[in-house]
Amino acid sequence: MDAAAFAQQLTPVEDLHLYFHIAFCEHICGFCHYAKTHAGISDEGDETKSYMHALTAEIASRRALMEASQVRSLYVGGGTPTVLPPQALAQFLSTVSGLRRSASAPFCVEASPLTLAAPDGREKLQILKALGVTRVSLGVQSFSRALLERHRGHGPELLHDVFAKLDDAGLEVNIDLMQDLPGQTADDLRTDLSWIADLRPSQVTWYILRFDRGSSWDKLRRVRGLPGVATGSQSIARRLQLFDAMDRLGYAAHGGGRFLREACHSDRFKAVRNGLDSTLLGFGVSAYSHGWGHAFRNIHETSARSAARAYVARIERGDDPIETRHVLTDADRIAAHRLVAIRTRLPQACVAGVDPESHRIRTLLAVLADGGIVTLDDGDWRLTRYGRALEEEVASLFYAPDIRKALADAGDYWPANQPGPWRELLALSDREVRDAQVA
Repeated sequence: MDAAAFAQQLTPVEDLHLYFHIAFCEHICGFCHYAKTHAGISDEGDETKSYMHALTAEIASRRALMEASQVRSLYVGGGTPTVLPPQALAQFLSTVSGLRRSASAPFCVEASPLTLAAPDGREKLQILKALGVTRVSLGVQSFSRALLERHRGHGPELLHDVFAKLDDAGLEVNIDLMQDLPGQTADDLRTDLSWIADLRPSQVTWYILRFDRGSSWDKLRRVRGLPGVATGSQSIARRLQLFDAMDRLGYAAHGGGRFLREACHSDRFKAVRNGLDSTLLGFGVSAYSHGWGHAFRNIHETSARSAARAYVARIERGDDPIETRHVLTDADRIAAHRLVAIRTRLPQACVAGVDPESHRIRTLLAVLADGGIVTLDDGDWRLTRYGRALEEEVASLFYAPDIRKALADAGDYWPANQPGPWRELLALSDREVRDAQVA
């Protein structure tokens, strides 16, 4: 079945989540592996125009499907959507803001400090507010002057202006920060915490630096190394200190490195992306979707620029952009449920099967429990305080078997490629699981 025939099988659903990929940034971050290319702030060149025209055409091709469905959330990411000029940003958001959606549906747009500090930054925020956006996810990375100047090309001064504009716009704000940036010190993290204490954003998502294939830093470290990167032990110690510090500031830790200030705030996007209980429909180059019995992805290539051009060319030919798809099995759905649940609470009943994978998971949990990473609490498996510092690595062990195999065959099973003691733990887990299955 070709992509066009498959697309015709996408029927309306009552729980639809939408993702739109804007493939442009004013600054390319060294750790980022997502499909994006450079564009000047509010400088709509030919490539930007062509891509946005193609993206709008793809949305139009699925319009009837979305109008007949109940949209539960919208997320505009990238890339940096606010790099677009005001008119282009307003035109794009207008195409999606009118979709029928639940009254409580969150509508999030990613942004960068530089694009909002620009002369037309306030105008862009007014456009977001006017078109129904409820939340801005701001990629700050760090509040440290040294790290900002080294990795982002600006100092912390403009951040005061950006947060004043966000406050005036009345939008909920998530701040994205990075732990373990090359050269990051304990003083840098204390600076981050000081800013959080003053700003009191509704959410902070504190990522740990990972070396994903396709990022420039991963390529650099493989060729000649990347100085100033934390060891695994240093990273774990920092994470545990951040848990304690954020707790003192009144932020509750949630899965995926998220810290929420109040119970009234919520972030469904992580669960939607990682789980299979909802239907996710992505638009744009490399956009991922799941639902209708499949996981599928739009055209993507190693080079972000060539991928964007190939996406545009396919749309202009009148072809559907879906490039790869995978039939979701019961094993995939069970694995996805476990993957999401291990971040919070994984009931014993979810690993009680007699199939080989359930046996592997039970043995793995026993190994992780011996290492103090998980614990059994009132019938549920739960990450310990120490285990939460290794959340992403632990979660990756719960991938479906075919995903683990595909990543391992491609050399992309990323927990095994990270620095520090996790390699030894991963090897131990695999070895003991193999031995138990042979026995």
